[in-house]
Order: sequence, then C-alpha cells, then structure tokens
Amino acid sequence: MTPWKALVVDDEPLARRTLQLLLAARPNIEVVGECDHAAAAVEAIRDAKPDVMFIDVQMPGATGFDVLRETGLDAVPVVV
Repeated sequence: MTPWKALVVDDEPLARRTLQLLLAARPNIEVVGECDHAAAAVEAIRDAKPDVMFIDVQMPGATGFDVLRETGLDAVPVVV
C-alpha cells in the first residue's frame, strides 16, 4: 500500500512538531512538507500534491480557508 502524502500547516512550531510526531507513528502516512504560513502552504500543495493536509484555521495574515480558496477546489487535498 502506498502511503498517503501529508502536509502539515500551522504557524506554531510546537503544533507542527506534535503533528509530525503523531504522523511519524503511522506507517501509511508520509509527511512531505510543513509550512508556517498560508502562502507557503499554497505553494507546497501545488508542488508536493499531498493527499491530506493538516491545517490550522487561524494564522497571521491569512486563514486556512484562504489557503483552500487560493489553491482551488480541484487541487485541494483531504483537509483535517
């Protein structure tokens, strides 16, 4: 079984690290990137094409919903 490619997006380093540790324990998930702000998340989605994205709703300058709008519905992965 091919692992799901996951992207972690959160402006808080501790939250990103915690998610990465939790996901590392799952053999069916591979973290392909992490982002600390919305613009980086949009770029990472386009480049890495993750299957699932763990994203913070409130970030400085833009929200998780802004990332979804900017990315476009056809390119948005599963969102947690």
